[in-house]
Amino acid sequence: MNHPMHLERFTGLLDSYGADLTQWPAPERGAAERLLSTAPQAQAAWRAACDIERFLAEPPRVESARIDGLVAAVARRARDTQGERFLVLLFGRMPAPFASALCAGLLALGWMVGGLHPQTIPASTPDVALLIDEVPVLFDGGQR
Repeated sequence: MNHPMHLERFTGLLDSYGADLTQWPAPERGAAERLLSTAPQAQAAWRAACDIERFLAEPPRVESARIDGLVAAVARRARDTQGERFLVLLFGRMPAPFASALCAGLLALGWMVGGLHPQTIPASTPDVALLIDEVPVLFDGGQR
C-alpha cells in the first residue's frame, strides 16, 4: 500500500505504538518511513518520542546519600509535627501560643456562660429519663 501519511496521522500512531517503527502495523510502516525521510516536523516528533522512551527505559540515578537525607528529613518533620496535630485539626496552622490562648479563652467563655444559666433540669424528671433512654450509645451503637 503506497498511501501518503499526514503529520497528524503519524503523531497519532507515534503516540499509540511508540518510536520503534517495527512495532507499528505493517500497512502504516512504509508511509511513516517515507514521511520521516521528507518531513522535518515528523522527524522532530519521532526524535522526541525516542528521547521519552529512552528516559522511561532507564530509571533515574539518585545517590543513596540523597535518598537517606530525604528520608531523614521526612522523619524529622513527622516527629516534630506529631504533637501539634490536635491543634492543627481544631484551628489550622497558627502559632501555638495563639492557639493555646484561644483554647483557654473558649474554655473560660464556656465556664462563664454555664455560670450565667444555673437552671438545670433535675434528673428525676420523667421526660428527661425518657429522653436519656433513647439516646444512642456511641460505642456499641445500641440504645441505652
